[in-house]
Amino acid sequence: MRAIRFWICCGLIAVGLAMARPAVAHVDLFAPNGAEVLEAGSVFTVRWEIEIAHNLQNWDLWYSTTSSNGPWINVANNLPPGSGAVGSRHSYDWTIPDIRSDDTWARVRMDNSGTDYYGVSDASFTIAAARGSDLTNNGFVDFEDLTVLLANWNRHVNATRGNLVNPTTTPVNFEDLTVLLADWTGPGPAGSPEAVLGAEEIPEPSTMLLAMIAILSLGLLRRRRRRAA
Repeated sequence: MRAIRFWICCGLIAVGLAMARPAVAHVDLFAPNGAEVLEAGSVFTVRWEIEIAHNLQNWDLWYSTTSSNGPWINVANNLPPGSGAVGSRHSYDWTIPDIRSDDTWARVRMDNSGTDYYGVSDASFTIAAARGSDLTNNGFVDFEDLTVLLANWNRHVNATRGNLVNPTTTPVNFEDLTVLLADWTGPGPAGSPEAVLGAEEIPEPSTMLLAMIAILSLGLLRRRRRRAA
């Protein structure tokens, strides 16, 4: 009886030690892996490494703008397997979609002849607006950028100051304003007036509303300039 108890205790200890060990990932996705800011339309190289070898067939890639548990949006399927050896690294040049998200995750699947295994970003990363209309370079096209454009209205400045269409031939005008409004994304990063109030409290304005705001702002700007003159 004592012998049975002894072996039961040994078994329980062995199970406890096994459970206490950190789980080893079969595939490790290490880029993007959190905190990166990827520009919409740019190309980013997704990278991963094999930690445990299997009878590898191919690779699949996804991203999510919700959580590390998905739902997942397909990036690429049936990518060539390459080397299946432990420590071998693989990559894929991903063209970043034209979306805005500060809670983005990537996932790779090791597609094997048996059980498949997954690697997921350790933390979320950001997909930001392309630089173009993002004059303040904060990852959003919002009121801060509109303010920069209006401050340089009818002036010959470069594209980073609001001259988005023809910086070498014409001053900032309604063509540039139209481009900025078309790229509008809404609430900016933490600390901006929109973010402080909360995105849910500020519906994304329509193009017509933004145009009216721009026209009124221009009127006020011209008055100030006349008084200053």
